[in-house]
Amino acid sequence: MDLISAHRDRLRALDPALAIGAEPPTLELTDHVIRAGGGLALLRHRSADPADPHSAWGPLRTSQLTCWHDGNLSGLVDLVTDAVAAAAAHWRLDASDRETCLAAFSPARDTAVTAALLETGFAPISQTGVLTDLARLAPAHELPAGHTIAPLSEATDEQVLPLIEALGDEEADYLVTYPRPVSPARSLVAEARSSGARTSFVTRSGKRVVGIVTTNEPGTSDDPADKPWFARSTSLARVGYLGLAYVVPDFRGRGVMSSLVTAAHAAQREIGTRAMIADYSVTNPYSCSLWHKTGYRPLHHTWRRRVPVS
Repeated sequence: MDLISAHRDRLRALDPALAIGAEPPTLELTDHVIRAGGGLALLRHRSADPADPHSAWGPLRTSQLTCWHDGNLSGLVDLVTDAVAAAAAHWRLDASDRETCLAAFSPARDTAVTAALLETGFAPISQTGVLTDLARLAPAHELPAGHTIAPLSEATDEQVLPLIEALGDEEADYLVTYPRPVSPARSLVAEARSSGARTSFVTRSGKRVVGIVTTNEPGTSDDPADKPWFARSTSLARVGYLGLAYVVPDFRGRGVMSSLVTAAHAAQREIGTRAMIADYSVTNPYSCSLWHKTGYRPLHHTWRRRVPVS
């Protein structure tokens, strides 16, 4: 059996919820293909426009690393080390730059690649979690007196936008997001209303909006090739996506977030959603614990490290 097929079979055995592609990606002109330590790596370089609001979700210049391997740690360390050197040769930096990074995605249960990335200077930044059974959910905390939950709507936009801005600022403190000239807040709220109008909610304290959770509904096609972008990381069917979740700091610790998320999950279940995907920060100490208590388990890790000076 060839390396790529064996790698995919190993991942399927580790976690049946992973989406395992049938073929390796088509090579692009600037790709680097690296063979070392008995493994294979693909390094793909990307540059983003800082004027694009979606560039806030990562560094402007990224070398994306994908590895196929047999689980041998020492071989993986050699493979990743060579990939780091290839990224340095590509970008040719005179000084360390926080906007020029290597990035890697690894299945959470693939402990060999986790160890290799840690040994070669990568740090975990975020996690993709999966909630595999919407029917088994913990009950929500009772909302405090004077609080109500309502669907996200155009009427709430102006109150919701400052919350999304605050979420971006908070995540920037942990290097999950990056400040940009144009905030993505308005486009994110518009997207939430268009793709998850039935399953996104706000919490009000009196007339003030103090919390928000947005979700995307599953696609309508059973064809894996037509899955929404957020569902392509899992083999599960009828998958929704939990996108934005934020509660004003003064209102945390009261069950507001738990009630919001439970409302969103219940709405997703009513439209036939079977599982949920969420991306959340590893570096924010309040994030992982919240989603794990909510029922999500790690599916993938996202890693970064700065490109070395050449």
